[in-house]
Amino acid sequence: MKRYLAGLTALLILTGAGTRHAEASDLTISASYRGNLAQTNGHLTNTTPQSGMCVDHPQACPPGSFSLLFPWAGNAGGHLGVKLLSKDPRAPFEDRFYIGFNVPSFTFITVADDAGFTRSLNFEVTSIGLSANRFPASPTASIGHSGCDFMGGTAWGQSPFYAMFKSASSGYCVYYGPPQPGLDSVEIGDVSFSYRLTLDQPWTWRPGIYRGSYLYRFGPGNNLDFGRNFQGNTDDVMLHFVVSVEPDMYVHFLRDGNWNALTVEMEPMGGWLAWQSEMPPVLTGSTWFDFGTRGPVSISMACAYPVGDGCGIAQNDTSPALGVDVLLTDAGLTDDTGRQAIDSRLTQAPRVFTPVSAQGSGIRQARLTFRTSAGTTGRMRRGESYYGLLILTFDSGVD
Repeated sequence: MKRYLAGLTALLILTGAGTRHAEASDLTISASYRGNLAQTNGHLTNTTPQSGMCVDHPQACPPGSFSLLFPWAGNAGGHLGVKLLSKDPRAPFEDRFYIGFNVPSFTFITVADDAGFTRSLNFEVTSIGLSANRFPASPTASIGHSGCDFMGGTAWGQSPFYAMFKSASSGYCVYYGPPQPGLDSVEIGDVSFSYRLTLDQPWTWRPGIYRGSYLYRFGPGNNLDFGRNFQGNTDDVMLHFVVSVEPDMYVHFLRDGNWNALTVEMEPMGGWLAWQSEMPPVLTGSTWFDFGTRGPVSISMACAYPVGDGCGIAQNDTSPALGVDVLLTDAGLTDDTGRQAIDSRLTQAPRVFTPVSAQGSGIRQARLTFRTSAGTTGRMRRGESYYGLLILTFDSGVD
């Protein structure tokens, strides 16, 4: 669902889109979005071939989970590197078996389509998994800004050990084990992750393929950390995103500056100079916008100055409101009377518009026309300004 402001006056105004890291590995992540906000909450679906923990050790992953293996030499099969373990009970957590990863509340990734149209995605690493050739001692506590939860894996004490961890909230998730007598090192591998990509306001995304990159950093205090005294083939990873976006609906108005509202000026045919001696019979204004929908969509209005089932303009909040008809033209749609949407009148109650083609309307220019109702200008005072405000609601969640 999307709402737009349009203001009305009558002078009249009817107002109503990476930098390459020299020592980074590379991993391409593909994902897709299809539907509307009510169905998806804005989440994309992973389409990257799965690998790592949820493939090789599915017991570690709840049903419906997925994982991707970090692209480090030796990681697949459990031979990424060796973690030396301190036996001192007073040793810092980082000197023990240790995994820490950052779960930010959001990380914005800028992506762009082939035409240079840019948007931002919210990227989160939601869980990390790994294996150890020997049981490294039971992780018994969580520290840091947020705690960690054990998602699944081997029973405590079992070797080899593998597990998937997730953070309960945003922050730095840390899991560690106490020193274990007789265990001075473990071999770590199968380091995998799952992620979530979310887009905001799907109806503002032009359908297409978007690309962007994000540098996922390894090491103390970074996105992923195994603590001190780890020797292995890790480095930063440049994540390359390729996402396909097909929202149920696309709406794009050219707005006024940074305002969320657009302004339409209503004038008589031929301009005001042609009507210096008399009031014109009608005032009109229009605005074009890009619109596309894959299925039925309802459009409704909310008005600062309601007039009947439509909207109006007024000199101020205490003066009588005068009616303005709001008309939609889109040759790719039919309205709820079965007529092609040519000057179809919008109302406060939702009206349903359906693509002419079963494949959807495609993206095309649509027009909103604002026109004073019959007899309205005869009630207006010359030299005065009239204003209005309306909110248009586009809703693709139509059964």
